[in-house]
Amino acid sequence: MSSSRSWGLLLLTVLTHLLSAPAVTGAKEKPKPAQAHPEHAEEPACQHLLSHLTDLFFSLFRETAQSSKDSNVMLSPLSLTAALAMLLAGSRGDSHTQILQSLELHLTETNETLIQACFQHLLQTFQHAQGQLTAGSFLFVDQSVTPRDAFLEDIKQLSHPEAITINLNDTPGAKMQINAFLRRESRNEIRDLVGDLENGTTLALVAYASFHGNLQDEFHTENMVEKNFFVNKKTTLRVPTINRLGAFDLHRDASLSSWVLVQHYMGDTVAFFVLPDPEKMEQLERGMTKEQFNNLLRSSGDIRPASLYFPKFSISGTYHLKPLLGKLGITKVFSNEADFSGITEQAPLKLSQAVHRAVLTTEEQVVNTEKMVPLKEGEALITESTYPEDVWSPQPISKFNSPFLVILKDDNTNFPIFLGKVVNPTQP
Repeated sequence: MSSSRSWGLLLLTVLTHLLSAPAVTGAKEKPKPAQAHPEHAEEPACQHLLSHLTDLFFSLFRETAQSSKDSNVMLSPLSLTAALAMLLAGSRGDSHTQILQSLELHLTETNETLIQACFQHLLQTFQHAQGQLTAGSFLFVDQSVTPRDAFLEDIKQLSHPEAITINLNDTPGAKMQINAFLRRESRNEIRDLVGDLENGTTLALVAYASFHGNLQDEFHTENMVEKNFFVNKKTTLRVPTINRLGAFDLHRDASLSSWVLVQHYMGDTVAFFVLPDPEKMEQLERGMTKEQFNNLLRSSGDIRPASLYFPKFSISGTYHLKPLLGKLGITKVFSNEADFSGITEQAPLKLSQAVHRAVLTTEEQVVNTEKMVPLKEGEALITESTYPEDVWSPQPISKFNSPFLVILKDDNTNFPIFLGKVVNPTQP
């Protein structure tokens, strides 16, 4: 099924659910839903929303990466989108308007019911990622607060998010309960995410995403070796490195002064690994925009034989959302001016704790284990090739042995799931 038809059918289903959802009583009314036309399904509006979100998240990533010279960076736009969708569902008044404006969403152009439908479609797209992707967004509400039934129904429609009532006044107990819950939900991937909770916390938001990728691609041969990784001019590490001989989607991007490796994972996930020339990382970070990402999408498909050296890694990024979303202009939900009357009729609430973690892990073992032959440093790779010699010899060698960027995107929507920078493959 084409991407265009998929958008239309899915949005029609989403809009049907939303149009039948109960109204919120006692809160400021949301705009009345417009009548959906099945033959159009407002598909361009969702594409417009995804384009805006992609642009904003690349901007957020550039700023984060440029301020993290010597450490890994890992953000999940998917997880952050789930958190934003939850905040939109629960906020009202100026808090609600500020989120919409920060996301450059204008209700004169896009009906809010359709905005929620687009969020719902996007989040549900990732429900069937063949077990490689684990993601969640949870709002922990103090037991003194009674959430509106309509709010609980709204966020249930968003697929990933969930609201959970606990005793947040017992800060040590709440911390243990939240972290234990996250370990269970994330299949033990997300541990000790919540540190100290502020006294008097009534709302705590946590959002996470974790990905363990299994490649679709097959290789002629692959071996595990230990190679140098040049973190910077002063630091060199010996790291486990997979050496593969095969045909790769590998091309040179002159505008970024970088080599780009494209790899396909199970579950419609595609990774772009962008390796800049020496001393060109800052140029790459500045140039990594939504437009440049679109150029990478158009440039992929240049298949060539190569001997590839790629480090194994499992890296993560943990961020407090108050400064992170503050860079987008979203501040009121964290202040005494917060309006969460969409969540409850009770006393004014604010978001006291909000944290985000993203974890990305390359495959834990080489597929063809019977061909794993540890090589000594400097030893040449020798293979008994069943391919014609003029194809494989001499093959170019590509070494990802210095800091590089990584972008994981969904192959159906082209929406970025993860945006990261690998500076130290051994740093979790």
